[in-house]
Amino acid sequence: MEWVRLDGPGSRRFAFHPIRPNPFSTECLLAFELPSAAPVSLRVYDPSGRLVRTIVSSTHEPGFHTYTWNGRDDSGRRVGLGLYFVRLESPRGDLVRRSVIVR
Repeated sequence: MEWVRLDGPGSRRFAFHPIRPNPFSTECLLAFELPSAAPVSLRVYDPSGRLVRTIVSSTHEPGFHTYTWNGRDDSGRRVGLGLYFVRLESPRGDLVRRSVIVR
């Protein structure tokens, strides 16, 4: 998997890139960009809005960041097949992407 991005003055932005692969069976890549240092949380929710997994909740430096989600909840159990929502929260705003688990 390859990410293409432009570096240079003014190229940094607040963005949550498409989840890859999607749908997925074992793990997916979550990527986002920040224009400046900020507290960030990246969390996974089921369709009913229940928190399934907190991927990260900490301050990040500006730039491009990646994390993986292995389809497990905060207790380490595999979650069921279907639709999940991944929410990126920061002082710059909230962005949500959909992800589907298939096996």
